[in-house]
Amino acid sequence: MTVEYVFPEVYVAEVEGPRYLCRVDESEFYIVDDSSQFSCSLTLGLVPFEESIKFIDLLQASTTRTIAVVKEDPKQGLYKGVLIPENTRVCFQEIQGSIIYTIVKEGDTVEVGDIVAYTISEKLEVRKIKSLCSGLVALIVDKPWEEPRKTIMVIASEYRSITARKGAGSRI
Repeated sequence: MTVEYVFPEVYVAEVEGPRYLCRVDESEFYIVDDSSQFSCSLTLGLVPFEESIKFIDLLQASTTRTIAVVKEDPKQGLYKGVLIPENTRVCFQEIQGSIIYTIVKEGDTVEVGDIVAYTISEKLEVRKIKSLCSGLVALIVDKPWEEPRKTIMVIASEYRSITARKGAGSRI
């Protein structure tokens, strides 16, 4: 059995991007190339995944803007994910090691003490990494260019599940 990983897309309020997540009303969302096609009550621009961490205040442990993390469900032609409001408190967990294997993914819920990753040290010691907080795994940002290698896990306890459709005329 092959499991195919679908990379999440991150949309951030008040950001220009090549695509947009447009909230038309409280429950209706569209992914569009041009947000001016719709009467959006909230517009979020697509940002590179690795840059999503820039929209979280690391000192206050809260979002600085509204953030949406969505994954495409190709079978249904929909995008499913979460909307995390501006100023939402989040929990950070930094994982370091020569090799890091995360066993959770974006969208999973975790409780304090759940195993979220394994690391292998330079001495080839395998360590279990347990969650420090409870909530939804909103982002897992890998930083392979740092030594030792780092992965930052962002866990949100306040969020709203959303489903978005591809908007008319969209090239996605």
